Amino acid sequence: MDKQFITRLRFLLILLCTLCTSISFGITIHGKAGSFKNQNVTLEACDDFISLHRKTLTRCAVNDVGEFKLVAEIDFSCNVFYIRNGRWEITFYGQPNGEYNIEVPEVTADMAIRFDKVEMPAIFISGSDSLHLEVAKYYRSYDRFLEQHYYDYALQNFAGSEPQRITLIKHSKNKPDLLPTDLNNRDSIEIKNFRIMVAHFSDTVLRVPKGKYPFLEQLRNYQMAKLYLVAGGSPTQVIEQHFNATPPLPQHPGYVECAEMLFSNWLTSSPKNKFLSAQKALNSGQWDSLEVHHQHFPLVNNFDHRQMAYFIALRDMLSKNQISPILHDAILQQIADGPKTQIFRDIALHLIQNSHRCKKNSTLNDFDAKDNKNKSHLAHECEGKLTYVLFYASWNGYAMKQVQAMEGLAAQFGQSCNIVAISLDENESAWREAIKGKKWKTQMWYAGDIPELRDQFCLSSIPNAILISPQGTYINDYTKLPEEGVGGQIEKWLLAHPGSVGKGTWKEN
Repeated sequence: MDKQFITRLRFLLILLCTLCTSISFGITIHGKAGSFKNQNVTLEACDDFISLHRKTLTRCAVNDVGEFKLVAEIDFSCNVFYIRNGRWEITFYGQPNGEYNIEVPEVTADMAIRFDKVEMPAIFISGSDSLHLEVAKYYRSYDRFLEQHYYDYALQNFAGSEPQRITLIKHSKNKPDLLPTDLNNRDSIEIKNFRIMVAHFSDTVLRVPKGKYPFLEQLRNYQMAKLYLVAGGSPTQVIEQHFNATPPLPQHPGYVECAEMLFSNWLTSSPKNKFLSAQKALNSGQWDSLEVHHQHFPLVNNFDHRQMAYFIALRDMLSKNQISPILHDAILQQIADGPKTQIFRDIALHLIQNSHRCKKNSTLNDFDAKDNKNKSHLAHECEGKLTYVLFYASWNGYAMKQVQAMEGLAAQFGQSCNIVAISLDENESAWREAIKGKKWKTQMWYAGDIPELRDQFCLSSIPNAILISPQGTYINDYTKLPEEGVGGQIEKWLLAHPGSVGKGTWKEN
């Protein structure tokens, strides 16, 4: 084979790869959502389950008979989609180039209203493929398998004390969720023949032709690998079979869950010499030192999967205060700056961003809202003056108690700082009904239940509060609610910054 032919072949391969990577897909979802009439729904997809970064694909209005149509172009691989309306999140499994008809489950009055986020699967009607149906069938089989085999054995073999065992039975209705998240917290579960059961389940659960739905096969494989590890299987065998021999799939939830079990404590686990080596490598602040450490203790030969292991280990170490934020960010930034693929750069940067979101000294994101006199406002109007913000919704009784308590704060500190209550109600009319008939000292704003707003302010639940400096940055990692004594936090800041009192740019109603 001459050199010219090889050169041409190489060029064609590069061209083909370029074309493939630039291909974008398009998904169309026709839906019925009677509970969301005359509201908006948002379509999102997760492109990275390690940092849980989501992309907003499109948004549309639901008409007055409950119908909507979401159409979006997608330039990355994904099979898990989320249709969101405020605190309601509908999960749907499909292909990025598919067209589907679905129905959103009816939102009933007896649903737990205190839960800030309610997740429900979509009801599949028809479509260009039936991935959603097959995934639903798989999860039913998986849950049935755990019910029939895992929980009973786990309870029988639980190695804790008898009082712990009784507590588990009492609080879990005889179905203790002992499925661990990592191998260091396995509760000494030893299940005779459990690995054989796992293998049998793995062989029989899928009823679709091999290769028809790669996402579903991967989900089965990685979840079975997790159960194999729980049953005392060899991590080395799982790594060789499911990691070193295949490309990384950070956009697949099954891959990430299995990787988390393997690598969450990768740099902080025994034996002692490995732990000391990892600590020395980490403390150097150099990612290259971690690679040198890995050469002494080879676990993942495939370099790409090793990157995933670093991401998961660093992320979980930060959440457990086992590594400083500065060191966490420095190592991830080195990975992001290196000659790696775009997906690695994106994950590293997403993790860095996550480590600073809604934390002390992080910058407030801007957004728009309207007040009870229908006047528009932007968040940056509060800059120049200390601002206390409470996020709430009128349907939440406890949150409304906090709003009432804010009146005392407004009376005490209203001349020195901004006191703002921002409603996340799904319906503006419901909010107006809840606050009418009273002359509020608190600034009453309505922002609506927008998913992006909840995400950018890290609102995992409501009520939720933040204290913002005149420069527009978070003052605390955690800000107290009105009834928790936030007045002390406000007064402390005002006493420490006497020159900033009363010099804001607040636009009064």
